Amino acid sequence: MPSKKTSRRKKASSRKKAPSTSSRKSRAKKAKIKYRHPALVVVLYLVTFGIYSIYWFYKTKEELNKLGGKIPTFILYFIPIANLYWLYKYCEAFTKCVRKKESPLLWFFFVLFLEIVFMPVVQMELNKLA
Repeated sequence: MPSKKTSRRKKASSRKKAPSTSSRKSRAKKAKIKYRHPALVVVLYLVTFGIYSIYWFYKTKEELNKLGGKIPTFILYFIPIANLYWLYKYCEAFTKCVRKKESPLLWFFFVLFLEIVFMPVVQMELNKLA
């Protein structure tokens, strides 16, 4: 019959295996994710005729990379065909660091066809870590 100490150790080791939201939040605080209001993201996108999205993608790329994402240099965003690769890597980093159980391909098609909706949704998820 196992002693109480070994059963406590097993419980403690099983707790360590599960990733907690508090550890993600502590990494996010180290990464200093900035809180941005999702409605303001949409308003700035519309007022600047989409130019704000360039700034927004650049800033959130830096934040995702600090969380552990591997998004390549932002210059690829401006090169045709390479920008598709860059957007996929962005979505891959987002799903790796923030939305762990979802497919990066799903988010990739989401950004391709509904960028104006994609930005506030991603920002709301990032705000949870801010």
